[in-house]
Amino acid sequence: GGLIVNNLKKRIKSYLRNALMVYRYKREITQEEMAKLLHISLRSCSDLECGRYCFSTLTLILFLCLLSEEQILEIARSLKAFVKDAEEKEVT
Repeated sequence: GGLIVNNLKKRIKSYLRNALMVYRYKREITQEEMAKLLHISLRSCSDLECGRYCFSTLTLILFLCLLSEEQILEIARSLKAFVKDAEEKEVT
């Protein structure tokens, strides 16, 4: 139970952190510009990228709104795979 959930949280946090950084680097925007797009402080944006914190629900929704439908589906598929993997590990 608990160990699986904690591992799942870490994987999701790491995946979303990476997605945020890839988005920012591909568009060559600063953390400050990214923070404005997400309506968060520069410190919060930095904390997300460093892995100190995870996305709030609102920040995640705002981030998803910046992406194409294809990118959103890619994220959804990856998250679904993480959950499936965690559930399979919990059963075994």
